[in-house]
Amino acid sequence: MRPPIFINVWLLLFSFISFLGGASFASAGKPEQIDFTFEVGEKTVLYKYVWEDSLGEKNLTSFSLLKEEVKVALQEFKAVDSSWDAGIEAIFLKKIQPFLANGDLEFSFTSLKSGKGPGFSYTLRGLDSSSRAIENLKTRIPTIYSLSRKEYAKQNFYIGEDSGNKFMLRPDYKALATRYTAISRIVYAGLAKSGLTAESQARRLLEFIQSIPYSREFTNKAEFQTPIGCYTENRGDCDTKTVALASLLSVAGIPWVIVALPEHMVLGIGVRAQLGDAVISHEGNRYVLAEPAGRGIPMGELAQDSAKAIKANSYFLIY
Repeated sequence: MRPPIFINVWLLLFSFISFLGGASFASAGKPEQIDFTFEVGEKTVLYKYVWEDSLGEKNLTSFSLLKEEVKVALQEFKAVDSSWDAGIEAIFLKKIQPFLANGDLEFSFTSLKSGKGPGFSYTLRGLDSSSRAIENLKTRIPTIYSLSRKEYAKQNFYIGEDSGNKFMLRPDYKALATRYTAISRIVYAGLAKSGLTAESQARRLLEFIQSIPYSREFTNKAEFQTPIGCYTENRGDCDTKTVALASLLSVAGIPWVIVALPEHMVLGIGVRAQLGDAVISHEGNRYVLAEPAGRGIPMGELAQDSAKAIKANSYFLIY
């Protein structure tokens, strides 16, 4: 997981600030991935995982996804860069057009990369000396621009918030988990075992996600990948794995909350807690905490840094 991305409101050239490190885990051994292959067919991609769970049992998990769906998902979540300029500008101009028509005004950008205005310099003229309309529009422009940035961020699975003279961005983890529920249903069908309790099912899903190798490098250059990206590239970091697990739990009908810690992320799972489990309470419900990125850390236990952050109330919830 990365901290919020800060964007200077006087510039439209976005700077993507990644985490300065991230959680590190002492490997406790199992669960462990033994083999991974995928076969690209005419219309589908077949995934095969051989992995060992915490009991030492070997599992073969396989599922097929549509090739076109995989192609889209690998690039659906993108890094924030200057390519956002055109998308934000298009939304902004669409929002501002009704005000121009009502005031008989002309509007044009002078620069998207400099100036004293809210992200750009602009020229605003009234064809019929409509100075009042010009002044009214000038007061609206910062708000219209802010709404345009937030809307474009949402379209690209980010949440954008104004904070003083900065614009903060973070991945929209809930939307991403929901977006891939249908695909997670296919993955879940290859993972689930009949006759298991909710606790045992959640533990099995967690161990599968933990068995996937840890990495913060992805082909989309965004340092976060979608669940399909996690499965296809066979790697994930804390937030990538957390979202993938949350999506699987949704299919299983098990509630969850994402717990964002400083430079890290864990998941709260809505199952019955055992004595000694690390838990968190929210709106009258208790969630057992789990480390999707921590191989060998059982459900209900946390890495030392995570436990310290929870104890210090240094976290926020996403649900």
